[in-house]
Amino acid sequence: MLGLALTLTAASAGMLWAVVTYGAHRPAVQQSPFAALPLFFNAHPTGVRELAAADVQHIARGGRAAAAATLDLARLGGAALPYVLPALDSLEPQSRERVALALTPVAVRMGVASADELRDGAQSVLFWTRFWQDRAIDFRVAVVRHLTARLAERSLALRREDLIHVDTLAMPALIEALGKVRNEADIARVQRLSSVLSHVTELPERPLPIADVAAAQRAADTWRDFWAVHGSEYVALDGPRRLAATFVETRYGKWLAAVLRGGLGRTSNGESALSLIQRGFVTTACLLLIGLGGGFTLGVVWSRFERSRTACVPRSASLLTGTALAAIPCATLVSVLADRGAGLGTAACLVMFATAGWVSRHLARSKLTARPRSSLTAAFSVSAPLGATYPPIVLSAIVLVELGFRLPGVGRSAALALASGDVNAWMAASLTLALVTLVLRQAADLVRPRAAPHAASRR
Repeated sequence: MLGLALTLTAASAGMLWAVVTYGAHRPAVQQSPFAALPLFFNAHPTGVRELAAADVQHIARGGRAAAAATLDLARLGGAALPYVLPALDSLEPQSRERVALALTPVAVRMGVASADELRDGAQSVLFWTRFWQDRAIDFRVAVVRHLTARLAERSLALRREDLIHVDTLAMPALIEALGKVRNEADIARVQRLSSVLSHVTELPERPLPIADVAAAQRAADTWRDFWAVHGSEYVALDGPRRLAATFVETRYGKWLAAVLRGGLGRTSNGESALSLIQRGFVTTACLLLIGLGGGFTLGVVWSRFERSRTACVPRSASLLTGTALAAIPCATLVSVLADRGAGLGTAACLVMFATAGWVSRHLARSKLTARPRSSLTAAFSVSAPLGATYPPIVLSAIVLVELGFRLPGVGRSAALALASGDVNAWMAASLTLALVTLVLRQAADLVRPRAAPHAASRR
């Protein structure tokens, strides 16, 4: 189990690198929302403190960058206030007024002032100075968590206003309080929390209205997806959190976090990647069983037939046929035989014959089957040599057959996800195929016959 876990971990890193590299050279491929993050290690993770400090510097200097910094500071909102307001005194008077005026949309969204009251720069500086003197204690994590827990338990207008007054600073607690949705009480809780989240982010409620358990769960999942993309922008990265962010704030870390949330992440069309695998696994498993069982058995019988022939013509014909099936790419056979109306049986026969040719060539080179007592003995005697290479050959043939016959299998899902740049779908499908390969290799190693100990060793 440890070997499987380590191998899958290494394989997942390579597969993520593959889809990222493939998408980087294809502009038409849909870009991931984490495209700006490093792949495996983030040497300089950025939190709200760094973003707010950069915005304040741009606004204080003025110029072209000030407009974009003003919009970004308004988006950060209350989460940036604990780092922006104490720094006002360190700025020059004119720069201080620019920063204070840039915070006007935040004050309006929080409901603590109107735009008309903050038109003048000096008046804005005075307002924010008094505001921080009176409300600084409300911008503590413990206080925000308490306010969020109260709103999650019961709906009151005053409780909602208390959270709106701290604005985006409450987002971590609000996302955490969404929880799972099972009954009417959970639906009401998600509705209340979603309303506050929509207000502080100025995004529409998702979806509106929340009428049943399924809709509430979708709304909660959508907010979690939003938090997965933008969460680090609203929290301060200090101490252990900054150390963890060097791994978490990467593409690999974001993918792993989506897996740990359940369902192997969400595909580009919004469905769970796990449901995608469950839908296609039946087709792939059917082809796999036929390819492994039928192809292996046919290959053993084929090899015995070839060894029993003394005439040159039948032996040469068998050798050429097996070599052709083993050497010619399965895609060539698929392009010749594939038909939209062809069923699963035709595809299974194609996989079986293609893999049987490969097995027969392997057995022809194997010394263990020079004089096998039976087909079963031959099969078990070569299980170890075949175990490392046979499952990947069969799965590769299955992927090509599923693409050629347009079968809804895991292999086709993996190929289409790679072509479209859907990271979660590609990782789920490709890791499923890798896990099947590893399990089959372990099974082949378990069933292979062990050499009898030497007589001297027994003594």
